[in-house]
Amino acid sequence: DFVECGVFKGGTALLLAQALQESNSFHIVHLLDAWQGMPCPGEQDAGTTIPEKFFADSSEKEVKRLLKRYGLRKCCKTYRGWFRDTLTILTGPFSLVHIDCDLYEPVAECLSYLMPRMTPTGIIVMDDYGELGSRRFPGVKKAVDKCIADTEWYVVPLGGERDQSVKLMRGC
Repeated sequence: DFVECGVFKGGTALLLAQALQESNSFHIVHLLDAWQGMPCPGEQDAGTTIPEKFFADSSEKEVKRLLKRYGLRKCCKTYRGWFRDTLTILTGPFSLVHIDCDLYEPVAECLSYLMPRMTPTGIIVMDDYGELGSRRFPGVKKAVDKCIADTEWYVVPLGGERDQSVKLMRGC
């Protein structure tokens, strides 16, 4: 199965579901989001400025509608709530995880729970890791670096210098 933590309006969820459908997979995409905006930044997020109600205009109902419009609703299951409350429902194993939750604590929660449940060749895609000078969410890099320290996981940059996405892979 695939997992997405931080769904917002469902653009990436749509791509993940299409990939499963096109490969005739029986697996699903687990979509986790509070769908009520972001929690307040913590101490590890110093330098992050989040406007009030940031990402609060997302909607689980709209994401379900989007997936249904493209015939992909059956490929996905949504979970509403904070990650600390919804992750434990998932058992794994997972081959692909997309994490886009912008703050230290939720990133650390997601990685701590999902890394041990990844398939041996599984990949975790992280948004907002990026270069220090352009990083909007500095807690993401701190959480990733802490969670992969002393493990076989390592960071691989994706895209060009403006792309703040990376993938986490395991050493062979």
